[in-house]
Amino acid sequence: MTDIERSCVQITAGPLNFLESWVPVELDSTQHLFSPENRYKTNLIRRSIQIRSICTEEKMKIILIGPQGSGKGTYAELITKEYKIPTITMGRLLRQLAKTEKYKYLQEDYMSKGILVPDKLTIEILKERIKKEDCQKGFILDGFPRTKNQAEQLDKITDIDLAIYIDISDETAIKRLSSRRQCEKCGKIYNIITNPPPKENQCECGGKLYIREDDKPEAIKQRLNIFHNQTKEVIDFYREKQVLQKVNGEPDIQAVFKEIDNIINIKNK
Repeated sequence: MTDIERSCVQITAGPLNFLESWVPVELDSTQHLFSPENRYKTNLIRRSIQIRSICTEEKMKIILIGPQGSGKGTYAELITKEYKIPTITMGRLLRQLAKTEKYKYLQEDYMSKGILVPDKLTIEILKERIKKEDCQKGFILDGFPRTKNQAEQLDKITDIDLAIYIDISDETAIKRLSSRRQCEKCGKIYNIITNPPPKENQCECGGKLYIREDDKPEAIKQRLNIFHNQTKEVIDFYREKQVLQKVNGEPDIQAVFKEIDNIINIKNK
């Protein structure tokens, strides 16, 4: 191995501030930039940087926990945009798969009867999903796991780096959800307080807006009770694993996301 090659190996294996190791492989100023010797050095340096980048690339597997109205979907979308990792929402994933020939039994055996898909099957489906290429740098799980059993089963197929609990009061959840309106034509969701439609009671597509049954106060209270009863054990599970971070979800979207972003950046250091 030449001195040049040995220096490039040191760059590849060295600390993150590996630029300091470039001195032994600096280009020869007495020769033309594109001389064979300088081209050789340049290619070795370039290759070392590429290898170093691959070796130090971080994966970030995140869970977002929070009651209805906490904005999990919104923050998942913002994290996806910022960090280029996909959001996986189990309900949406199962509904999409149920339309395919392979998984049509999900609709026939469970969804059409109002029966929850068994945890074992849900985990198997998720296991296949996170093997896909877009999850190689990580992923975000929105609203899953919901129970301790699901958390334990998930722990058997992958390690979670960060569980972010977006905490809001029941009063805030009820206020936010009861202000939610959905388009009966395209399904788009608005909030008359934080994200109002362009026209009163009318979607941008022209469809009429309505209040979903599960967005009415009594239904919201029932859903919140279920959340609190189920999720306490999930929160404790990830707290014991020392990956839980609690975020105050009461402020505006920008302030909450800034705190989430800071947590992710600290975790990545």
